[in-house]
Amino acid sequence: MKKINLIYVVTSLQRGGVQSHILDLVRGLDKARYEISVAYGIDGEIGDDLIKSGVRVIKVEGLKKKIAPISDVTAFINLIGLIRKLKPDIVHTHMSKASLIGRLAAWWCRVPLIIMTAHGWSGFLTNFYKSKLKRRYIFYLEKIMTLFTDYLILVSEADRKKVLRMGLFPPDRISVIRNGIDSSKFEISLNPRRKKQEIGANPDQPMAIMVGNLRPQKAPEDLVRAALLVQQEYGPVRFILVGDGPLRASVESEIKESGIQDECRILGYRSDIPELLAASDVFVLPSIYEGLSISILEAMASGLPVVTTEIEENQELVRDRINGLVVPIHQPELLAQAIVRVLTSPEEDRKSVV
Repeated sequence: MKKINLIYVVTSLQRGGVQSHILDLVRGLDKARYEISVAYGIDGEIGDDLIKSGVRVIKVEGLKKKIAPISDVTAFINLIGLIRKLKPDIVHTHMSKASLIGRLAAWWCRVPLIIMTAHGWSGFLTNFYKSKLKRRYIFYLEKIMTLFTDYLILVSEADRKKVLRMGLFPPDRISVIRNGIDSSKFEISLNPRRKKQEIGANPDQPMAIMVGNLRPQKAPEDLVRAALLVQQEYGPVRFILVGDGPLRASVESEIKESGIQDECRILGYRSDIPELLAASDVFVLPSIYEGLSISILEAMASGLPVVTTEIEENQELVRDRINGLVVPIHQPELLAQAIVRVLTSPEEDRKSVV
């Protein structure tokens, strides 16, 4: 039987929720049924993992995150050439720039099935750009792109409702497939004190952890401001931020200006996230929009109480005062209060945080 020829198109292979999602997809698909390729623009750590998973990985010159007309045209032409060469049955796009150029190139080449997975699409359209004019432009561009898309996959029911309210896509061509993780990776046993010492933390202090790219979407500055308030109200607590991104310099500056360098540290990308979660006492994610947070899923699989924002996507995972606490976005004071509430709860009650 002829294999189904499938190309995933993604903007970047740098670590993040979307990249973890694609890696899980290619590992889970039956290689006897699918011929899989991943076309990408920006190099990253996930590339080696994809190659080890037995898929073809191809760089598309010109494919970048920012709007850049010359590079965008270059990427479009290169994707057309790649699609004509590989002759896929399906093109499946992820991330905004790859989805825009990838769907157009697939339509140009008359690919039989064009699918887009949108990870927090409504949040991206309403929050990513500060300029109202640019947001309006992107909105109408996406309305036009409906003509070049056979099917839309969303990762949360909240996003589906928002997309339908915005009139962005026909409801009969939308499915919700929530993100998932391999929870067995987080069912580990280790000595938390030893792990804390390994990363330079005081083993006798509680530890709060955030896992996520340092981008405006995740509002990492709010965590730093909350960390300062926690020190003032509760006492010494080690805060670690696992991830990297364009806000790293500004977040490090905020940490220094707050005078909490000894209590708050950015670890960058790590391969030992299950161990770091197992050594922590509370997981914190102050994001202003999400698709469906993989890092929250990982924290839940580790048995950690979660403190996060009350956006609808997060509340699909975290029920306030049942398996975590939710607070309004951009409210470091309330975020700090929720963290202290978790840390002052008896250890046996922390998972339910009532």
